Amino acid sequence: MQQVLRMLKRALKWNEASFITQYESPLRIDWKKSKPYQYSMYFNCKTKLVETFRELFSDRLSFEGNREIVFKEHEVVDVEALK
Repeated sequence: MQQVLRMLKRALKWNEASFITQYESPLRIDWKKSKPYQYSMYFNCKTKLVETFRELFSDRLSFEGNREIVFKEHEVVDVEALK
């Protein structure tokens, strides 16, 4: 995960840590109190990024809706898929 984060610019959006990709599309990585054993990577819902990830990596990543990739607490992150 650290490798992926190094490729991004850090910012503050919606009062949360946000990262800007080289294509200027913001994404956030956040943990929610209502789901304490997971965290998610959130993408702009007006893009097709999650749809594309789902199409290419549905066997390697977990998704929720059209803007979220979900990671379980002790899951090893598939950095290659995220690149």
